[in-house]
Amino acid sequence: MRMLRAKKVEMVAAAAACVLALGRGGLLAADAAPAAAGKPGGGDGSGASAGPASVAPPSEHEVLFRGRRIPSLVVSKKGTVLAFCSIGDNHPGNGVVRRSEDGGRTWGKTIAVTPADKRMQYASLSVVSDRQTGTIWCFYNKSTRRWDAETPPIWFTYSEDDGLTWKEPARPYDDTERFGKDLPPLRAVQGRGIHLKNGRLLVNCYRIDKNPNEPIYKGLSYVGPSYLYSDDHGKTWRLSKPVPRRPYHLALEFATLELMDGTVYWNARGEGPGARLTALSRDGGVTWEARTPVGMKTGMEAGEFLGHAHSGLIRLTDERQHDRNRVLFSCDQPVPKGHGLRIWLSYDECKNWQKSKLAKEGHAGYSDLAVLPDMSVGCLYESNKPSWCSILFTRFTLEWLTDGEDKIDVTKFKKK
Repeated sequence: MRMLRAKKVEMVAAAAACVLALGRGGLLAADAAPAAAGKPGGGDGSGASAGPASVAPPSEHEVLFRGRRIPSLVVSKKGTVLAFCSIGDNHPGNGVVRRSEDGGRTWGKTIAVTPADKRMQYASLSVVSDRQTGTIWCFYNKSTRRWDAETPPIWFTYSEDDGLTWKEPARPYDDTERFGKDLPPLRAVQGRGIHLKNGRLLVNCYRIDKNPNEPIYKGLSYVGPSYLYSDDHGKTWRLSKPVPRRPYHLALEFATLELMDGTVYWNARGEGPGARLTALSRDGGVTWEARTPVGMKTGMEAGEFLGHAHSGLIRLTDERQHDRNRVLFSCDQPVPKGHGLRIWLSYDECKNWQKSKLAKEGHAGYSDLAVLPDMSVGCLYESNKPSWCSILFTRFTLEWLTDGEDKIDVTKFKKK
């Protein structure tokens, strides 16, 4: 009986706390996720700093997938938010997606993007949304083992109904009309591709080979990170030149952004904490200038350490349509600073990162970002809580990220 009374007291206290938070505008509207890993504000160990009382903290960190890895987050032409993931390397399983038609507040059922075959591994989904046609392209790796040196593992599929159904998968090497006859061995690289202002689609991939002069990783030689690109909405695809790299220096995971002057910016995972790599393309991603390392403090606030996992990179606003340029970057924060998921903000096109904030304390792995229809930001990321290989989603605002110093002012939006 005493235990029941104590439980009742706890429930009443929790309800009162929730009402108090709502009364202060503490949560973004319509957030009552039933499968949340932790409420924002740090009171339950999530570590998200709420900032001033008048600034709404991130939404609850909602578990979208369990037992899966490798997140990608895309917003379709219609404004549907699509959360993709697959199975980690060396584990059989398929690629899947969940859809949200209300800006990430509620989510539909899990939809298979690739076939489900317990003998096969479908991993590293590379996704791009065509904002003109609405088609969503997905490239991925299919293999019976992690690295298949004999048969290039890359496959592709696409959706023409906002991610509800997916076309029969195919190998690029079997579709010579679309990909040509001279496509070298490739593997897909997880993450979100981009649609450039000139209409070009860019999809992440990696050149692979058996060249003994190239660095060997898991029994396979890596020539370098590259892009499949299309200038006709996916009717035909061509392969870019590899991003130049140092000998025996890998960059297995990377994110891409188009700068305001049309330059394509590349930011990749290096080896070890703080080892981020960057490169630039002046011709829409076809050829690349030599990349440079980003130090642990270079361009970041003093004392902060850059993680080395796959990261999110997204443009929030641009000075042509909004009041100023804003770019966001998400990455794990490794030791010695203390593990967590950190968000950075740049006002000068990735030259420097003027603001950053911890979105969640504790383990955080790969992550991705997307601008939602209401101009808030969605973040999809890996965590080992509430269970190992969980993928969670949260939403936050620019006002939260800057502690109220900056916010989106729709009255300053300019007509296209």
